[in-house]
Amino acid sequence: MAQLIRYCEGVMEAVWLTAIVSVPLFLNFHGDRMESEKNYLLRSLVLVLLAAWAVKIVCQARTNIAPLGPWRSRIATVLKTPLVAPTMILAATLLVSTLLSLAPDLSFGGAPGRSLGSYSYFCCLVLFAALVATVRSERQVNRIITAAIVTSIPISLYGLGQRFSIEPIRWLEGSDVSRVRSTLGQAIYLGAYLMMIQPLTLSRVLLHAQRFVSARRKRASPSRATAMDLRLTSAGRSILAEPREEQSLNRVAARRDGLALPTELPESVAVPSLPLVLYGFTAALQLCALVFTVSRGPLLGWVAGSFAMFLMLAIYWGKRGLV
Repeated sequence: MAQLIRYCEGVMEAVWLTAIVSVPLFLNFHGDRMESEKNYLLRSLVLVLLAAWAVKIVCQARTNIAPLGPWRSRIATVLKTPLVAPTMILAATLLVSTLLSLAPDLSFGGAPGRSLGSYSYFCCLVLFAALVATVRSERQVNRIITAAIVTSIPISLYGLGQRFSIEPIRWLEGSDVSRVRSTLGQAIYLGAYLMMIQPLTLSRVLLHAQRFVSARRKRASPSRATAMDLRLTSAGRSILAEPREEQSLNRVAARRDGLALPTELPESVAVPSLPLVLYGFTAALQLCALVFTVSRGPLLGWVAGSFAMFLMLAIYWGKRGLV
């Protein structure tokens, strides 16, 4: 049973990672409406997730791995989780509005063109509930954030290609290229997507920048024990700057004196870390694509999200004076 539970958890994580990657990227050039096809893909993935989740719950109930406990304590624990209470209010509102609608079937399934009804919203809520109930480690959170950031790279590049009329397939002939839409189908959708992903990328940029600066400071303030190493490094650097013939003669003299000189420049003059450069490039791509959507709402949301992200990073770094 324990092995089956772990297998179900793996299937659930594979499903939400697949949803994060595939739903924004999915693009059918022969379809009628892009929104409805993305909704069908999301619904299918959520059904797989629900099946794996149900099997996991049954196995846990039979093996008593996760005892149920009192209902009041369980509800109190769930409500303490951030965003759970507002999400429950949203789910109740969707349910009541669907039941009291003049056309309940249309409200549930959505309009024929987009299929964006309560069914699709409930699928997103189920995905949120699975994340809240299953994600427990920082590695899982990092995988989710990394998947979202990596997915945004081709989406942003495709949007820039639309802006400069260099996209490989013109699936919207005669459309206005002043507002890019990429694989999301609408400029407002692309803006809303990048509005949520860009603060995550900025946080990665700041975190890697902090690590890089900390490493530089550590190398710039060595202990007394490494003073001799620094002198040797300086000697080695002067030798590396000399012609090849003089280098070989000086190395022979250094070995005779018992000094081991480096064959390359020290780590203190290394270039910035590769993740910092990649995340910075990705953030620039996202911001350019977001600006080219010319959508005021997502731009205002990006400002608010970036401000909230800076506040959380200030708390994380212990900079209470910035809050």
